[in-house]
Amino acid sequence: MLSTPIMSRRQMPTSSSCSYVMAFVKEHAHLPWITGHAELGRIGFGQRLNKGLESMENLCLYSQQLFEHDKQQDQEIQDLKIILGASRKKLRC
Repeated sequence: MLSTPIMSRRQMPTSSSCSYVMAFVKEHAHLPWITGHAELGRIGFGQRLNKGLESMENLCLYSQQLFEHDKQQDQEIQDLKIILGASRKKLRC
């Protein structure tokens, strides 16, 4: 078994755990959901290919989560701008 766990869809970090990913990369020199170079020599080519495909899928899912989070933040910003505009109008009256 690999000492560095490969993250499944359920283990993917959320957009709020960006600091976790950055800390993991700093400590291990690879993303949490990708097999490290030290571990690659211990597994066969077929397993490497599967891990690579799994990593690509996880990165796509992670980027999709980030995109959704970004859309939510954009909507919140728009809502706050509307509230701010209404508050400014009340203060002028």
